[in-house]
This record gives sequence, C-alpha cells and structure tokens, in this order.
Amino acid sequence: MLGRKSRKGAKGSPDYGHFNRVGTEFGAKNDQLGLTVYATMKDTSKAEPLVSAVSAGASLKVMSLDVTDSESIQACVDTILKESASIDVLINNAGVGFVKTTEHISEDELRWNTDVNYLVVVRCTKAVLPHIRRACSGHVVNI
Repeated sequence: MLGRKSRKGAKGSPDYGHFNRVGTEFGAKNDQLGLTVYATMKDTSKAEPLVSAVSAGASLKVMSLDVTDSESIQACVDTILKESASIDVLINNAGVGFVKTTEHISEDELRWNTDVNYLVVVRCTKAVLPHIRRACSGHVVNI
C-alpha cells in the first residue's frame, strides 16, 4: 500500500502482500524513488532478501499479515493509516499454484488455492478501496 505522509502530494508507501522476487523488486524500486515501503508477509522472518535489496536508511516497514484473515488485513490497513495520511497504492501480489494435474487436486487444496488467488485480492481491495475513494486518488494493482 502506498500511504502519503501528508496530503500535499508527498510520495507514499506500498504494501505487497506476500513478498517474493517480484515484491522484492518493487520494494527496491520504490525505495529508489524515495517512497516508504510497507512490506507485508505472513512470516516476517523471511524478510531478509527484501531488507538486503533496499538501501541503508530506506523507509521500509515489514509487517506481519495473514492475507487469508480479514481481521489481520483490517488491522494492517489501520496501522498503515495511523502512520501515513493515506494509502495510495495496494499491490496484490500473493498467489499459489500446484504442480499436479487438475484431477489430482483435492477439494481442500482447491479451496485454499481459490482463497489465496482470488478471495485474498477481494479482501485486501475491500479493506483499502474506501480509503482510496475518500482520497479521490489511488490505485489497486493485481499481479
């Protein structure tokens, strides 16, 4: 999520869902642009590749987030909004897949896959969109 520090056009901060190579690249690029990066992941002990990719002194905040839990999402959004004046960009970057054929996927695996690949996008967007609409500014990017 990109959250401006003030409403006077200052640059903001992204939240990338679960960080992977794509999220790390976004984090490093936004750091180069002088943005505050809110990197969220379920297991923050895996943040080292991101932390190493951004320069020293960068404005990077790693936050724990379970994107399958609506309360966790709302708590994360609330925390970011307390620290930033707005959320300018939400980047939905979480996703999972299988290395098996369709007929070998169990119902539980299918539900989990649908939850992470579709419902997470809906949950995160629902939590952020009211703030973007209120600000009349912002973007949602789905990867």
